[in-house]
Amino acid sequence: MKGIDFTYCELRDREVINMADGRKLGRIIDLALHCSGRIIGIIVPGERKFLRCFSVNDNIFIPWVNIKRIGDDVILVELVCHREGEREGEDRDFPARQD
Repeated sequence: MKGIDFTYCELRDREVINMADGRKLGRIIDLALHCSGRIIGIIVPGERKFLRCFSVNDNIFIPWVNIKRIGDDVILVELVCHREGEREGEDRDFPARQD
């Protein structure tokens, strides 16, 4: 089965929606890449207190494993905040940066 390829420009035009609560998170502002070129996540603008546990510098990092579907006009993600400082589905091979 052949995969579907997208450009960053195509992805940034889609609204990101959290399936856990139906909230609109905004549009992609950046991608997080491993040095091998593998995408490890997307970044959307922050400013929403309910997702404070996912944010770094007021932006929300969404691990690639949390992206459930990329449609024609939306990207569906699943983020569930368990407790302060914890990221649901964080890629354990690439731990959060220690600033």
